[in-house]
Amino acid sequence: MAKDYSALTGDEMLAGIRKTHRVRIAGDIFLILFAAGFLIGCVIMLMNNHRDAFRIVMALIGIAGCIVGVWAIFGQIGKHIETIASPEKCRLFRKYGSPESVAARIAAESGEPVIAEKSTLLCRSFIMIRGDFESFIPLDQMLHVYRKESSTNGIKHSVYLVGQDVYGDKFEYPFKLGKTHKQIMVDAMEEISRQSPQCAVGYSPQNLAYAKQNVKELPSAE
Repeated sequence: MAKDYSALTGDEMLAGIRKTHRVRIAGDIFLILFAAGFLIGCVIMLMNNHRDAFRIVMALIGIAGCIVGVWAIFGQIGKHIETIASPEKCRLFRKYGSPESVAARIAAESGEPVIAEKSTLLCRSFIMIRGDFESFIPLDQMLHVYRKESSTNGIKHSVYLVGQDVYGDKFEYPFKLGKTHKQIMVDAMEEISRQSPQCAVGYSPQNLAYAKQNVKELPSAE
């Protein structure tokens, strides 16, 4: 059952953002553990094949890759911790107003959505991934949208509407597979385009360049 946002408050939004970033930290810790295991494997290979030049090179590349990857993950964890400590200062509220004002907008429109997919909520004036408040984008602030499909061994398993706002933030809004839902995504892109004449629709080198060239500077934190 889809979560009811009709009584959403600013405090609930802040709590939801904290929860999201705690989950992301847990995922990052798992990646660090995986990288540590891979690193140990590379070291063992290096020790057992100290006369095999090719394997030495491959082991060293693996070790370097692990170190760079773990360093990047620790950087992400630092950002998550900052957001958990002060969610009211995250990019969402710097772009689109206070937690109270954004929550009031979601509460006012979520009861009568234009399109209500299982994971994506498209309302009169915004789109959002259910359960991820930071994916909130007002439709009139959308700069580029296009369809993205993911497949494994030629079998399609997921489809997204990728949306980039005027500040350069990009999110993947999930839609269901199938002909009916394909039309729903088309309808969603048409609705976004209608409300945002500046929005480029479709994936192309020209649209990607347009979106990159027209990004605005993020308002400074107060």
